[in-house]
Amino acid sequence: MSIPEVIGIIIAVILILIIVFLYLGVRINLTYNKLNSDFEYHLNITLLNSYSIFRKDYPSPKEGESDDEKESDRDGEGYPFKEIVKPLLDVLDSLIEYLTEILHSLEIKKLENHLDFGMSSYVSTAKYTGYMWSLFVVPNSSHKNVKLTVEPTFKEPTFDFKGCVDIKVNLLKIVIPTIQLLRQKEVRDFIKLVRNPREGKDNGENQEPSE
Repeated sequence: MSIPEVIGIIIAVILILIIVFLYLGVRINLTYNKLNSDFEYHLNITLLNSYSIFRKDYPSPKEGESDDEKESDRDGEGYPFKEIVKPLLDVLDSLIEYLTEILHSLEIKKLENHLDFGMSSYVSTAKYTGYMWSLFVVPNSSHKNVKLTVEPTFKEPTFDFKGCVDIKVNLLKIVIPTIQLLRQKEVRDFIKLVRNPREGKDNGENQEPSE
């Protein structure tokens, strides 16, 4: 057997393993809670329901941190969720379309989320709350393991939520829809904003008006 044939076999085996891995997919377990400026989540991604390949906690536990230091961290400025509300609404239709396309690729073990939502305007609060309720009707009625709820808050602007996600994802089936989603500039900008919302805010404040 020649060297090119051996290399070809190795490449073919690698490709087959990649396809099998993508088809088997991963299991994603996520719990999260956001209240006022405090936000925490615990993420664990496993392969074959047993082997943890990624784990992330936020905020990250700090070794040797005193109780006073932990309390100080909680009192500090948290994740500025208010900065992403409007951009989220701008890309909401694209995200819903994406989730609809990949729904057949997901095996939902558990999907729960409760949102307390309020804006400075009573009319806007009622409008967007009603919009979200209408969107939640379909997944809530079509899957017994899905429970999505939203409650309007008219006292002050509010964006608090908590929930848990336990799903198995067939990675092979979501490749094309994911690429199509990421081709949209608004979605890419939103992802960047979610990763670093303060930087986006600073850029907007420091941007000089065009003449």
